[in-house]
Amino acid sequence: MKNLKSIKHRLNLRVVVVSLLLIFVLIVLELGVAYFIGSWHHKSVLNSLLNIASRDAQLFSFKIDRRVELLETISQKKGLNDQNFSAYLKDTTMYSVLYAKGWIDLEGNCRFVKEKEQFNPEISKAYLDSVLTKDFYLSFLRDDERYFLSLTQGVYNKDKNRVGTLIAVMEDSILYSLPTEHQKAFFIVNSKGEYIKDMLLTEVQTHEFDFGVENDSSLVETIKNELLSMDVSKKKAQVLKSNIDKRIAYYISIPLEYNDWFLISVYSDKAIDTHNSMFKILFQAMTLIFFVLLIGILFYSFTLRLFFRRDLEAQLSYDSLTGAFTKDKLFLYLKNSYNPPSNCKVAFVVSNIKNFGFFNTVFGQVRSDEIIRKTKLYLTKKLKKEELLARSFADRFYLVLCYQSEEELNHRLIQLSEELRFFNQDVVNGFPVNYCFGIYLTQKQGRRILSPEFFALADMAIKNSPKEFSKTLFYYDAEVQKSVEKEILLESRMEEALINEEFLVYLQPKYDANTEELVGAEALVRWQTPNELLFPDSFIPIFEKSGFILKLDTYMLEKVCQIQQQRLIENKPIVPISVNQSRLLFYQPDYLETLISIVDKYEVPRRLIELEMTETVLLENDSAALNLFNQLLTVGFRVSMDDFGSGYSSLKMLKEIDVNIIKLDRGFLQNTINSERGKKVVISVLRLIKDLRLISIAEGVETKEQLEFLRDAGCHFVQGYYFSKPIPLQEFVDKLETFPISVNALKDMVPLN
Repeated sequence: MKNLKSIKHRLNLRVVVVSLLLIFVLIVLELGVAYFIGSWHHKSVLNSLLNIASRDAQLFSFKIDRRVELLETISQKKGLNDQNFSAYLKDTTMYSVLYAKGWIDLEGNCRFVKEKEQFNPEISKAYLDSVLTKDFYLSFLRDDERYFLSLTQGVYNKDKNRVGTLIAVMEDSILYSLPTEHQKAFFIVNSKGEYIKDMLLTEVQTHEFDFGVENDSSLVETIKNELLSMDVSKKKAQVLKSNIDKRIAYYISIPLEYNDWFLISVYSDKAIDTHNSMFKILFQAMTLIFFVLLIGILFYSFTLRLFFRRDLEAQLSYDSLTGAFTKDKLFLYLKNSYNPPSNCKVAFVVSNIKNFGFFNTVFGQVRSDEIIRKTKLYLTKKLKKEELLARSFADRFYLVLCYQSEEELNHRLIQLSEELRFFNQDVVNGFPVNYCFGIYLTQKQGRRILSPEFFALADMAIKNSPKEFSKTLFYYDAEVQKSVEKEILLESRMEEALINEEFLVYLQPKYDANTEELVGAEALVRWQTPNELLFPDSFIPIFEKSGFILKLDTYMLEKVCQIQQQRLIENKPIVPISVNQSRLLFYQPDYLETLISIVDKYEVPRRLIELEMTETVLLENDSAALNLFNQLLTVGFRVSMDDFGSGYSSLKMLKEIDVNIIKLDRGFLQNTINSERGKKVVISVLRLIKDLRLISIAEGVETKEQLEFLRDAGCHFVQGYYFSKPIPLQEFVDKLETFPISVNALKDMVPLN
């Protein structure tokens, strides 16, 4: 029995020990959680107070900025003097907020004007010295125990000689801000902590300062003395901690934009250290209270951030050129506020002007901007009440449209396009302005997910659809999606493909139009992926957009140099080979040096490398193109202008730029020689090229009839499927071994007789 009791005693003791241990662990956990939450709460409230104080500082600066703008505007009026300054101020919209107006002449004589009563503030010598030596000065004036905010602005005549100083006087109440809980004082001090002005003293004096005494003047003096001992001069928001009557006070210091002033907000310790009392209650109650506080702080923080965000958005919501919403404002509205009618579907539409760069180049930026402004006005006029419009950039507008059926939407957009086409013709002397629209359709009616990303999809519909100039509407559909996915796939593999040498050199021979002998070749790229052989049209636009085309062009140049080097080493027949050069290369400052170093590394004569540039280079970068083309010719390269006749700058290019060869675009050839008038145009162009002592090449020659016409018209060289499609390197080498080479192939670039 004793043993049994002993065992029970030991068991009870063990239970007690374990229970006490568990209680101890729970208490430690409770205190740890409380300490953690208290510390977090402490930091969170500090950040909130910093945000509040920053808001007050921004409000102070904003109010001052508005008055400064007024003074700067009035000070620039012609003939402003001490007799008419009040009349100028009276004409402004901010006249009513001015308590008094004043003028100080160069001798320091002051004249103040106030309706119905006199205003004679105390003017110190230091104040006059600052006013007369500074263009702008901000200070406080005192009159009968009242303080007023004084802004001064120097006034100059047309000879830039100072004639006086304009003064605007406002009651200091315009700077007041409502105090928050536990905020006990509100001061302006300089960088030394010296007192300038208290802005909430009247309100503060009506409250207990929460340090056991009333907030009388002696306590204010105590705070002023405390500030003198603190470093408030850092150019950033900071929290300073001090003791007043054995109680902690917090000083929030925010630098202002004027003088060396700082805004000081004084808070009692209750604003921060509320967690100390939490240790006196049960863990469950403490957790609940802290949870409530946490939710409150998060809500308060969220509300404060929302306020600042909306304040910033108010400044960034409207496009400076058109007055339309910016895309950011539209995106925010879609996320937070937009609720379309429940009985309609929603379409996300991107409006685009075709070949807008042409209008910039030909008609200039002023007229192009006018086109954009008129487009906005017209689109706004055609919008329904529940529809939205914003300008994205350049000629791009984003529209949110409501519709019942696709047929109705199609009809509406086509009609808009036709009306806009003629609406802007007066700006560009009758030249038609053609519009197109990218469209993404939502599928359901009523309130739904309306993502700004849908505009990107609508934009993709324009960029990834077949380029048909006559087409107006481009819908985002499965085909566009497939094209986008393919673009992403190609972009993800392009670097790896370059390392693995998946890009192959194909060569399309060029022939003498008279003798049909070989005179050269053009290097064209093919991409041999693990699954298929890709042609340039499927990946070159993607590479140009990403900038990878620069690496690919360099790679192709190296491959061509290797081919030419091998032919020279083996002493085999050789002809010049042309390589395409992207317009992006013109923006590379070291392009010429890189080009020379690659060609010279393989010891290839530069006349065996022909550089093909598109004429869009001249349209985009006129002066740079002229300079670079001259340098290329000077160092010995052959330069040909590709796609002649496909753009708007062809004749200008012939007049201004130095090249060896002009290459007629296949579209220009095919669209002109099918009529007598077109043939005359081609003949005239070829004659002009010959008269300029340049060589002409026609690409896209597919029939014997085309060859004979070009030969009779005086074309020098031809290239096209009539002779050969682009072929792999080995097939081209076989042609060189067996096909006769024209005597003109290796001539310097002098026109043939």
